[in-house]
Amino acid sequence: MLNRMFCIAAVIVVMSVSGARSQETNARPVVVLTAFGSTVPSTQKTFDFVDSSARERFKGCDIRWAFTSSIVIRKLKENGIVRHNLDEVIADLHGKECSSVSVQSLHIVPGQEYTDIAGVDFKGLKTSVGRALMSSSNDITRVISAIAPDIKPGLPNVIVCHGNSDERYNVQIKAFAQEVQGTYSNVVVVSVEGELGVEGLKRAARMVATAGGQAHFIPLMLVAGDHIDNDVMGEGPESWKNVIGAKNATMSRPLGENEQILAIFWDHLETAISKGEGVESVRPSDLEYKSKSQYAKWKLGLTFWPRKLMVLVDLLFVISLGVIIGQMLDSSGLVNLLAVITLPITKLGKLAPNIGAAFITAFQSGAAANSMLVTARDSSGLSRRELYVSVLVISCISLFAHLPSTLPAVVAVLGVKAALIMYGVRCAAIFAEIIVLLLVSRVMAKGCKLGGNIPLAIPSRVSLKVFGTGKFWRDVWKKSKFTLKRVCLFMIPTFILLVVLEKMEVFQLLVDSMPWVFKSGLLPPQAAAIIPAQAMNLYNGAMTASVFLDSGVITLRQAILILLAGTMITAPIRTFKHAMPTYVAVLGARMGATLAVTAQVLRCVFLLVCMIILVLVWR
Repeated sequence: MLNRMFCIAAVIVVMSVSGARSQETNARPVVVLTAFGSTVPSTQKTFDFVDSSARERFKGCDIRWAFTSSIVIRKLKENGIVRHNLDEVIADLHGKECSSVSVQSLHIVPGQEYTDIAGVDFKGLKTSVGRALMSSSNDITRVISAIAPDIKPGLPNVIVCHGNSDERYNVQIKAFAQEVQGTYSNVVVVSVEGELGVEGLKRAARMVATAGGQAHFIPLMLVAGDHIDNDVMGEGPESWKNVIGAKNATMSRPLGENEQILAIFWDHLETAISKGEGVESVRPSDLEYKSKSQYAKWKLGLTFWPRKLMVLVDLLFVISLGVIIGQMLDSSGLVNLLAVITLPITKLGKLAPNIGAAFITAFQSGAAANSMLVTARDSSGLSRRELYVSVLVISCISLFAHLPSTLPAVVAVLGVKAALIMYGVRCAAIFAEIIVLLLVSRVMAKGCKLGGNIPLAIPSRVSLKVFGTGKFWRDVWKKSKFTLKRVCLFMIPTFILLVVLEKMEVFQLLVDSMPWVFKSGLLPPQAAAIIPAQAMNLYNGAMTASVFLDSGVITLRQAILILLAGTMITAPIRTFKHAMPTYVAVLGARMGATLAVTAQVLRCVFLLVCMIILVLVWR
């Protein structure tokens, strides 16, 4: 009897332990790794590497695989290799009474294959979905850091992306290309599909010619499959290595064999599991842009020519708005009220008081401010001196409009101290230039009454009812038409010419040649990498400088001096790409071109003086 009771108790204990272990096992989700797939046999080694990494990171979990390409699955089946899609894997798990499943996308960007996960029937299973590799701006930064060891110094590096024919899914690729090419001057990003395409191979060919026929390719793909074997490294005349003339071409490992890349995937999966991110988190595009509006994101997703068309539309809108606002302020009398705020400035330079409204507008838009100046000239008869000096002052004031977007980025990359010193020097140069311009204007205005040619008449009362009259709006439109016609006449052809030059990579040639143009014993050799990056935007230049700072090869002082020097060196490119169309449209061809160049020359001179003072003070 005692023996029988002992046996029953033992059975109960064993069953309890087994049940507990079973519940513990069932509590852990089944992990399904989903990738596009490949028919190239050599890629199995990479898939095995990924599988081992996943099993190491998620010990005890049941690891399954699913391919998202039906074409790959069908071709493998024809060769006797069975692979399943995600629907089939989920159906199998449902039949085995699985309670939860975690799907980790092994796609590079959240493209079509990734978003298709949202259409899978998970049959009531508790589901979490890890995001694609580059699903945020932070991901892009981590990816660039992960592939940094594969970038060969002193050689042209070509990063090969797959891309997508649907431009909605190329947003992350474009953002990645902008950041990595801004960081490394010897890197070119191309894609098999999508807008990036093979345009970058032209630049790569020029780089190969100066590198003795050497080139290094880096696949931004999970595995090095058919595209790498044939399109890139093939022996045919149309392979990319032969197109760029690389007699000695090497290839890096694919992303699936990079532990740092895999760590990003696994971090995404753990985040999805802990936060319960299900299929609703799978969206066509979830890249988080720094300091970019939804409209800016939408524009970035357009192809080259539609995007440039929208830039032209934006410029025409801003300038036209400035013209109309200027006429509204002038016709209503409000311009005189605004002029009171800037009266110390206009009095110092002996400028017409009504110019003050344009100075205030310049903090938001230089183009709109210049449009208001032309309105004042046409309606009130500004002198040539007043117009020229005011345009140059506005070119200085408008620089403050960029501070809110660039300052936080520089602080994040270089730190508070560097940002304060750098922007302190730039602001000092701006203020010094404004004061000198106003003093020169005052000297030139000898004999003129204080306040310029137009006296300041402050109305005792401004009625807002005037804005509701038809006569007022007809008067505003009549005065605006002349300037608006001139805007279209000059700006549209100028803008088209500059876009064509950009498409022909004329500006990229200037950027590539900068390291040879700029030679100075004041700055270290690293300036040859930082300044071309800065030519694209200040953030890229600061980020490149931070890489050298982190390595200890340059000091904080050198980094700041390089970025300030880069501001001067890249000024001509900014003038022709951005400022010239606006100046020409608002002021006319001759006057606009003259003032655009003069504004940049003066900016460089004052910045150089402030830099020299910084060098003397900060030793």
